[in-house]
Order: sequence, then structure tokens, then C-alpha cells
Amino acid sequence: MRMSPQKVKYLPWVLFLLLLFACIGMLILLKPRDVSLSVKRNAPELYSAKENASVAVAEYKININTADAEMLASLPGIGEALALRIIAYRTANGPFASPEAIQEVAGIGQAKYEAIKAQITI
Repeated sequence: MRMSPQKVKYLPWVLFLLLLFACIGMLILLKPRDVSLSVKRNAPELYSAKENASVAVAEYKININTADAEMLASLPGIGEALALRIIAYRTANGPFASPEAIQEVAGIGQAKYEAIKAQITI
């Protein structure tokens, strides 16, 4: 059986459309599941520190000598202004010698230190 030239002309388009509909059908049948929880649990660094603070804290400690303002602000009781004050103190006085030394920053007393000491390191 021989196809006419007009039919052959449309054959690539027909094959393309069949492939396109097959792909769309697969996408509809194989809906992606909600994997956001497993991704957050396994890769907290993909999300901002504030959004994922509870997971981030459980996974690793924040180095107060190298952390940026966003990471510092993710600590409980440390807001954006206090995080900037920690960075300014660190810049002016050099790195902290111990985690306890963070109490030398104005605004961080014994109570605030107790709340964050398990989550910080140097």
C-alpha cells in the first residue's frame, strides 16, 4: 500500500501530536505526590532558615563566627536587629572564643544564651 505525498507530508505532525498526547496522559495519570515534607526533612538547606528553623536546628548547629544575619536570626529570640548586632560585634572584636562569649553582645543575656546554647557552635 502506497501513501500519497499529501499524507506523507502530515505524518511527522501526526506522530508529534500522538507523542504529545501520550506525554500529557502520563502526566495526568502519574500526578506528582507531595514530596515537600521528605525534601524538607532531608535537605533543610534548600529552604530559608526562618521557614525551616525547627528542622535546621535539629540537623546542625549554627557557627556564630561564620553565620550570616539570616542564619543568626533563625535562632530563637534572635531577631534581625540582634543578628546584625552580633555580626557587628564579631567584625569589631574578632571571632568569638567560645559559644558563651556571645553574651558579650548587647541584648544577649543569660536567659537568651540558655535558649540558644544547644544550637550554636564556634
